[in-house]
Amino acid sequence: MFQLINAGKTRFVINNTAAGEVWTFDNAGGAFQISRVGTGVAEFEVRNNGDVRADTGEMYAQAFNTVSSRSKKTDFKPVQAVDILDKVAALDITEWRYIADEEGKSHIGPMAEEFQELFGLGDGAHLNLVDTTGITLAAIQGLREEQQAKFKAIQMENALLRDQLADLAAIKAELAEIRSDR
Repeated sequence: MFQLINAGKTRFVINNTAAGEVWTFDNAGGAFQISRVGTGVAEFEVRNNGDVRADTGEMYAQAFNTVSSRSKKTDFKPVQAVDILDKVAALDITEWRYIADEEGKSHIGPMAEEFQELFGLGDGAHLNLVDTTGITLAAIQGLREEQQAKFKAIQMENALLRDQLADLAAIKAELAEIRSDR
């Protein structure tokens, strides 16, 4: 019912003259873009490889589901959870705000550059939620491993101390018997 055909870039414009708002919808080669005129950026972009990009603003959804089925993955390698825990402990987590955010609005988290440096994941400019979630879960497993190892060590130390206490109680009983024989 509505079609734009051109030998190059296609565009249609929505212009609210009363509000002074102009939006363009473009077929920009390998991407479909929605832009507010005057910003100099595409506020929203769908690329021909399926990537969706929104560099400014916030996105809202009731759920965000990432593809995570084993059937969609390959090249599985085990991770050392305690090593990941150590890297998470070294990761600088700060409170900050985006340059475009209004005063008083803040976020908490790591920087993409440091995340890439420590874990070898990401592009140094963005954080992938699959990676940050995976790192978090691995760190939790590493913490559990450390706690279990400490608990086992405490149990072994307690068993040794109980044995030593039993030995001391036996020695005390022998000494008491020797004293009573005198």
